[in-house]
Amino acid sequence: MNEQTHVADWVSTVTAEARATRGRVFSASVPISDPASAFASEPLLAQVIDQVEGQGWRLESVSTYGSPESSYAAAQFCALLVFRSTYKGLV
Repeated sequence: MNEQTHVADWVSTVTAEARATRGRVFSASVPISDPASAFASEPLLAQVIDQVEGQGWRLESVSTYGSPESSYAAAQFCALLVFRSTYKGLV
């Protein structure tokens, strides 16, 4: 599976879950590379944000977290994305 397909699947899953809860805010953690080389993840992160915003959500905040001393073998650094619904009616 290539990154494009993985991102599309991830976006579909998190936005479907957010819609199912009928909430106005949801968050998702996106794995990113070591901050020293994070530029490699920027296009992918931008694609995620663009796709989620295209489904009626607005990016409210981004926070990064992680550590090179993490016990997780995969992504030691993540971006926490918080989205808010642009829908103003009753839920």
